[in-house]
Amino acid sequence: MSREIAKWVNDPGRLRVRDLFVPYDEDFFGENVEKFYHPGSEYEFKKGETQGTEAIENRARYAVTTLDTTNLSEAAGVLLGLAKETVQRRDTESALQVTDEEVALKGYACFDAAGHYIDGAAAPVGFTGVIPYTENGVSMLKKSNGGKTYLLRDKVLFNGVGLPKGSLMTKGDSGWFFQRLTPFTFDTFAGVAATGSEVAKVETYGRSAIAGLGGASLRHLELGAELRARYGADK
Repeated sequence: MSREIAKWVNDPGRLRVRDLFVPYDEDFFGENVEKFYHPGSEYEFKKGETQGTEAIENRARYAVTTLDTTNLSEAAGVLLGLAKETVQRRDTESALQVTDEEVALKGYACFDAAGHYIDGAAAPVGFTGVIPYTENGVSMLKKSNGGKTYLLRDKVLFNGVGLPKGSLMTKGDSGWFFQRLTPFTFDTFAGVAATGSEVAKVETYGRSAIAGLGGASLRHLELGAELRARYGADK
């Protein structure tokens, strides 16, 4: 889900909430379109103006923008809160330059990323790994092992949306784009566990690196990266 929401964050023109939250059934929505009017809201449509996919999108956006995330689990609250903020975005102010390239979100964003960050933060100084990185006042962790990507160390305004810590970023020729959330976004075990197979891979193959860092949280990555930089690592 976070990859789909990342498309919305990177390019407002790709905002299609119905693709993520609504099973598409044009016959049903065409016959029952009156159920999807929302008088008084910005998503209100007059009778006869909303048909088919427009009705579906209307309903999906209304549902997301009126969603109360306060009592959700950490993972659901962060993810759906990000979706809600993206749908309600009013400008594209950004702390980092947003790319104008066509983005392929699968590049460098595989579900080995968490393992690569843990390995990189524990890597010897003479090897590629993870180091601290700052651009335009935005503090990140830069990873060169297993493909170059970046992790946000704090919440950052990006293209009009507040991306949480642990967001996976990539820098292209013309600017930055958001890839997805990672286990390092979350503070609770349940939140981390929601990332599923990514956590399972880390637990299976990253035990020695985790032991070397003393843990697998974003803070442990930061400490490992800072220690590598202190001893001369530049990649």
